[in-house]
Amino acid sequence: MKINADAFHRSLQKSLQPLYWITSDEPLQLSECRTALFEAAKAQGYLERQRFDSQNIDLAVLQSALYASSLFSAKNLVEISLASSKLSEGLANFLQAYCQKPSPNAILLLLSAKLDSSMMQTKFFKELEATGVVVQCWPIGSDQLPQWLSARLAKHQLKTSLQALKVFAELTEGNLLYADQAIEKLALIYAGHQAPLTPEEILEAVLPQASFDVFQLNEAFLQGDTARCLRISRSLQATDAEIMLVFGALLKDVRILIRIAAMGERNFAEACQKLGVWEKRKPLYRMALQRGCSQPSMLKAMANIDRMVKNNTLGDPWAALERFIIRYTSRA
Repeated sequence: MKINADAFHRSLQKSLQPLYWITSDEPLQLSECRTALFEAAKAQGYLERQRFDSQNIDLAVLQSALYASSLFSAKNLVEISLASSKLSEGLANFLQAYCQKPSPNAILLLLSAKLDSSMMQTKFFKELEATGVVVQCWPIGSDQLPQWLSARLAKHQLKTSLQALKVFAELTEGNLLYADQAIEKLALIYAGHQAPLTPEEILEAVLPQASFDVFQLNEAFLQGDTARCLRISRSLQATDAEIMLVFGALLKDVRILIRIAAMGERNFAEACQKLGVWEKRKPLYRMALQRGCSQPSMLKAMANIDRMVKNNTLGDPWAALERFIIRYTSRA
């Protein structure tokens, strides 16, 4: 069966299944589901763990790990990290056969990035789904992120003002791993803190001092100041700022510009209100719109940069970001 991450965590309180496939493009969710399964399995006597990589897997050794008794534990958990959701023919055939007769003393765990629709239509996948559980971890959307952050902060007995929560969400959108690390840092700094955290406290703790220029970069971009944008971008890169943070902040403004433009110039004030644009930032958005900075092609360009951020073998995301800045701050 297919379930989401929340249902998966609830299911671990019951009996465990012989096979799990956890799939996600978000490293934090993948890691947390994996850890939760390890802990649940250990509590039920699965004391040994063996790991395999699909790129250099020995199927004979894998079969032995699943079916042979161990000197250390009668039950074990076998994990396979998949480089791609598209399996080799040999591994796919092995798993299809395994689904017919899963080991009574092992749990098989597959880990991969998001599954594509073609994979889920295969006979192999349908047999696997009938035998075990496919856990699909969906991205946390921008509308869900404040609630997600609030719940995580609450586990550390921390509260925030609504404005601080909004700032926090803007800073960490698109990178749950960074958000989780930021919450751990806040928990250390503000342990026992009773009052709601302010936007200033969030900013001071979440970003290193050099990264405050993330906001200055967006401001310069909206103003069309190419030279200032490039100075800030290179400063951020030199101080090892998180490219995902820099990219994510700029992407948010690009999306807002396009949505405002789609609502029409006459509805600028209404659009800003609907999109939660701060009063002091409205003139910046108007400047960018007057410069013609609201083309759908901007999203395509940002999507290309996003792929580089997630896989730097496709190109240098910092260089691509600079090309984007030059193109869209120099338009008449």
